[in-house]
Amino acid sequence: MFLKPFVLVSFMLALSDPTAASPFMKRSTLNCCATLVSAQDPAAQTLLSLLGVVVDPSVQVGLTCSPVIESLRSSCSGVFVNCDEELLGGLICIAV
Repeated sequence: MFLKPFVLVSFMLALSDPTAASPFMKRSTLNCCATLVSAQDPAAQTLLSLLGVVVDPSVQVGLTCSPVIESLRSSCSGVFVNCDEELLGGLICIAV
């Protein structure tokens, strides 16, 4: 009986903290990508279809991406992209 209120309060506290990870919301991550293209780009289409991922054609896709480490931010020679989802270790990312 005590467990239900405890779980509910813990859940509500987690949702009230904007810095806490939430299972209901993905956080975008800043990446340095070699290129940023439309999902309609042939290279992006090929990778997305091989992975079985369907996205809106108007979505931007980053290719060959790596997470940006704040101390190395100036070393990005590509394009900064906020990625909602990274696939294949950063080979492709779905831009926010």
